[in-house]
Amino acid sequence: MTLWQIFVIFLNTFVRYWDNVVSVMNNLGATGYAVFVGAAAQDVIALVPRFPHPNERLVAEEIVNAGGGPAATAAVAFVRLGGQAYFVGAVGGDKTSESILDGLRAEGVDISGVIRVPGARSMHCVVLVDHGRATRAICALPGPALAIPKNSRAAEIIRGASWMHTCTPRLPNLGSFRYLRS
Repeated sequence: MTLWQIFVIFLNTFVRYWDNVVSVMNNLGATGYAVFVGAAAQDVIALVPRFPHPNERLVAEEIVNAGGGPAATAAVAFVRLGGQAYFVGAVGGDKTSESILDGLRAEGVDISGVIRVPGARSMHCVVLVDHGRATRAICALPGPALAIPKNSRAAEIIRGASWMHTCTPRLPNLGSFRYLRS
């Protein structure tokens, strides 16, 4: 299994909504943009022949370090499809945050709405990809919780977006977004 095939496994959820993505991109027009609100992570992805049993050691077929997080990954995919994407999320004040943000920036995602939390550590994930069953298991160390001040750049991006994608269990409730958009 190649790294491209691993990437395809991770985007399977995104691809399920392909018609919605195409519709969003068509409706954004030349001046609209989408904002992706949620988690960004540093992933260690191991491709294994099968999931290990308790206390078993397996030899991985491949191990890669990559950017991850549901919202960040969706933003990258959106840009690769030709859209203009902003990412709004919280990262720690650690070296990992620089790696995460450098990766998003290199993919063309605007990160001007990212909120840095000094003293906090950024999100990390260990992902095991079962080659035989083409499925995965994720162990996550959450990053800082996302709090968006009303007068912040992040709130400004959300207010101006034509479309917003949210994806993280630690996201503020929807009432918070109504407050930011007012």
